[in-house]
Amino acid sequence: MASNEDRLRKLSERFSTKPDDPTPETKTATPKKEIARRRHSLYLDNALVGLCDQAYKEAAHELYPAEISKSDFLEACLKFALQHQDEIKKSLTQG
Repeated sequence: MASNEDRLRKLSERFSTKPDDPTPETKTATPKKEIARRRHSLYLDNALVGLCDQAYKEAAHELYPAEISKSDFLEACLKFALQHQDEIKKSLTQG
C-alpha cells in the first residue's frame, strides 16, 4: 500500500507541467470542431458547481436534439463572462 506522501506526490505530478514535457492535450469528441483542451484543477464553491450543473442540464434539455457537452457549456459561460468584465468587477466591489 502506498503511503500518503507517495499518493500526494503522484497526484501533484498529474496536475503539474514541467518545462521539458509537452502539455498533454486532448481533442473534443465532437467532429464539428476541434479544440485543444488540457486538464486544469480549480477549487470552486460547491453551491456554485451545483448551480452550474443544473443550468447545464436545463440548457441541454432546451437545446435538444442538439447535443452540447458540459465543457462546451462551461466554456461558453466563461467566454460570456469575459466579455462582461466591467459588470463582474462592479458586482465584486459592491460588497
